[in-house]
Amino acid sequence: MTIVYCWLDQSLAQERITALADSRISTKINGNWMPLQEETIKLFRVPVRCYAMSNLDLHTGTYKDPYFKTDLGLAFAGDCFQAQSIVNAFLRAVSQLVVVGDGQPRPSATGLVRLLREIAQNWLSTYRLAVPDIQLLLFGYSPQNSLPWAARLKWPQVIGPNGDQFEEPLRDTSVFIIGAEAKPEGIAYAAELRDLFMKKTGKLNLAELRKAGFEPDLEAAKLLNADRMLIEDDVASLLMAHAHTTIGGVMQKVEVIPVGGETCTVAFSTDDAAHLGALSDVEPGLAYRSVHWQVGTKGRPSPFGEDKALAS
Repeated sequence: MTIVYCWLDQSLAQERITALADSRISTKINGNWMPLQEETIKLFRVPVRCYAMSNLDLHTGTYKDPYFKTDLGLAFAGDCFQAQSIVNAFLRAVSQLVVVGDGQPRPSATGLVRLLREIAQNWLSTYRLAVPDIQLLLFGYSPQNSLPWAARLKWPQVIGPNGDQFEEPLRDTSVFIIGAEAKPEGIAYAAELRDLFMKKTGKLNLAELRKAGFEPDLEAAKLLNADRMLIEDDVASLLMAHAHTTIGGVMQKVEVIPVGGETCTVAFSTDDAAHLGALSDVEPGLAYRSVHWQVGTKGRPSPFGEDKALAS
């Protein structure tokens, strides 16, 4: 039961869409959940590339020199094998969008979401077991109008507020969550995260803040300073404090940041990259280097003990 939490951050004079996720994967053995891995990547950079048909290199079978490129963010929750198969198919498709006809069209947010849904449905239609529990979260800035947007897709499909969700433009009170509501006990996580975020955006009055155990003056200062790291601290701590047997590991963060016009770039934190930290050089002096950003000001939050976790 992964939790991925996504919101629009307008702090530090730089708007961005931020997503936090845990990194544990688990399997059920004899009715009990057993963690398998603590640093599974669940947040992805999606390179969108648009080409003219005339830019096909017949010698290599590849397209060159895209007329438009940008990046999106993508997250999954649920059955890892099936979800990652869909994610990889989507990554391949959007990295090779080709004009059929004239002009240089750019993809819309709704078109990108439709493509992800079709890829997932095509894959699931050939799966020989019951439709697995899969949730996908796609987010970015529209190549057509620069507006921030996010979409949540769920399988098996659900009608109503707990089903698919799309919003363009995102508002500063928008909350997108996948994973937490996949099972009934997860509803409590989602409710507390939403409550916290509403407090952060000033939607609750001071009396309600005090009742919830918050210091109003401090909260007001956080809001006035718009310090994204303080918000991340609280969100990450709350997320990990409600550790389920299937939720844990390290905190992951990805940010989609507009860099001018309709194009965006994606930045990751180092919190989910411990297994990448001691890689050898591919050539002398040439090695992987991460950007030393972390989640919030405290770094990697520590989950509470399993005795405080919700029952499976």
